[in-house]
Amino acid sequence: MAVAVSTGYFNPPVNGLAGLLAMLVLFLLVGCQRTRTADALTCPFSAGDYTHQIAAASDWDTLYTLYKDNAARCPASAAEATYSRQLVLLLARQWRELPAVIQAAQRDPALEGFIYGHIDQHAGAAELK
Repeated sequence: MAVAVSTGYFNPPVNGLAGLLAMLVLFLLVGCQRTRTADALTCPFSAGDYTHQIAAASDWDTLYTLYKDNAARCPASAAEATYSRQLVLLLARQWRELPAVIQAAQRDPALEGFIYGHIDQHAGAAELK
C-alpha cells in the first residue's frame, strides 16, 4: 500500500514509511537551519553594552574584531559614532602602529573600508589634529 504525502510547496510523492521518514528528517533539518540563522542575526549585546565594548577597545585588532563580528547584527545608530571616535583615538594614541595597520588593511580590504568609513563627521576636529 503506497501513501502519498503532499507538503503544499513541493509535491513529490512520498511512498511508504521510508519516504515519510525522509520527509520528516528534511523538515527537521530545515527547521534547525532556520533557528541557527536567526540566532546568527541576533546581537549578543544590549545597545549600551555594545557601545561600551567599542569604547573600551584598546587596540586595532579588538576594535576591528568587534566590528567584523557584530556590526551586521547589532544596532548601528549609536555604534557608528562610537566606532568613529574610538578609531580616531587609536590613530592618535597608537600612531607608531600605523604601518602594521596599513599592512593589515592591504591584506584585508574590509579593514581599509572600515577605517575610511569611520573617519567621518563623527570624528571631532580636536581629535583629528
